Amino acid sequence: MVDRKSRTLKARLIIKSVVANMTSVQYKKELLYRKANGKKVIESYLSKINSLIYCDIIDLFFIPLECTDDILKKSLVDEENSVKRKIEPQLLSEFIGKIKNYDSGYYVFIDDDWQYCGTFIIPSLNMLKEDFVFGGKIINNILLISESFTKYIDLDYYEINGKYYLDVTESMA
Repeated sequence: MVDRKSRTLKARLIIKSVVANMTSVQYKKELLYRKANGKKVIESYLSKINSLIYCDIIDLFFIPLECTDDILKKSLVDEENSVKRKIEPQLLSEFIGKIKNYDSGYYVFIDDDWQYCGTFIIPSLNMLKEDFVFGGKIINNILLISESFTKYIDLDYYEINGKYYLDVTESMA
């Protein structure tokens, strides 16, 4: 069985690698492509945000793609200081209740949509809906990175042979 890593971590590493090897012209073309695709997925992205966050979308601060890439570059996780565990998907609301105590603003990355629409900031994890469930709007991944880059929470939801799992990776600097 292949060791399965978080799709978000893979995407971050790919973006870091691609951006590092691109000329500025190539990167600008890539951004144009991503922005064009963002126009296609924005309605779905906003619907996903509404399923996760208690607030009006108009009140959120959306980060441009270039800055989103920079945030991901700054936030590479130190694997040695990370804790990864599986939790039952039905215990997600309990987990969300616990992390609401973390005090700071967070960048929020949802599924792969952030690659095309950018990330956004919430002022507090208290804005997360405790009754949120994966599989409805948000299919497989939520990544939360504190504005100070000291906390990283990756929720990775997946299915194997008809059974659903939730991997939680937390890192605190």
